[in-house]
Amino acid sequence: NPSFQDNSAATQGNDTYNLGGTISGLAPAATTLAATNLTTDSIILQASVNPNGAPTTYYFEYGLTSTYGGFTGTNSLPGTNTDQAVSFTLSGLQAGTLYHFRVVATSANGTSPGADATFTTISPQPPAAATQFAANITANQATVTGIVTPGDADVTYYFQYGAFPALDQV
Repeated sequence: NPSFQDNSAATQGNDTYNLGGTISGLAPAATTLAATNLTTDSIILQASVNPNGAPTTYYFEYGLTSTYGGFTGTNSLPGTNTDQAVSFTLSGLQAGTLYHFRVVATSANGTSPGADATFTTISPQPPAAATQFAANITANQATVTGIVTPGDADVTYYFQYGAFPALDQV
């Protein structure tokens, strides 16, 4: 339960009153932020946690649905009253897949989950190839050229040739 510590003081001679105090006992505030540095298989999860004056631990939940299923290790924050930027690099993800995540912060005053957020890992780009025109054609040879765009992977390329439609020579 939140409590209020009264730090007020008053002097009657000047009619001056200094009123103030500290609210304690609030659960930490947890805000899930947009993830960054997205690749085909990794991402950096981002959040902000305000411990609200009590030592606080936090972790991220993640998974293919908003019921999550996975979680990161737990980290600690000191009992400050300011927002703290927190992050975690998540790797080993499936390419082209939608994931859900959120931050969860816990102190002696309670547990606060952040809002659900999503990201989709990047789909790998397949290689592309385009055959150009043959040149220097003679009875038994020709120069063939092409353009290969590797996409997101190492590629091997070769030319197939032969009498159309068989193209059974490499």
